[in-house]
Amino acid sequence: YTFAVWIDDGDLDIGYIPSMTTPPAPNVAAFASFPTLVLNDQPMVEKDSGALARRTMLAQDAADTIYVIVTESGELSLYEAAQWLAAQPENFTVAGNLDGGPSTGLSTAASPWDVEIRSAGVPNVLVAQ
Repeated sequence: YTFAVWIDDGDLDIGYIPSMTTPPAPNVAAFASFPTLVLNDQPMVEKDSGALARRTMLAQDAADTIYVIVTESGELSLYEAAQWLAAQPENFTVAGNLDGGPSTGLSTAASPWDVEIRSAGVPNVLVAQ
């Protein structure tokens, strides 16, 4: 279930660790997270624990477009998140959970976006400028 996220020469990439033939280069900034929610547009979480939380997720489509998904107003189980991602028209090649709980948040000042979600109880917030 574990997926990797890495930045190599300014590019963000996501991969499913069991399918990776070579690891990211040693000089690459990387981290692993759990679980992988979708692989090749198929949900990877088979059972619903019923544990609901706001979620922060990363996803990538076949064109290598990266999506940052934050569920601000609703709470999902990991199973529900996987089912929802697999049903989206983007046909995600890989998607993974980054966070679940009150620290989920998002803020950006990048044009043309004008997004600010700051109801997080803990100030662990993704910021893009």
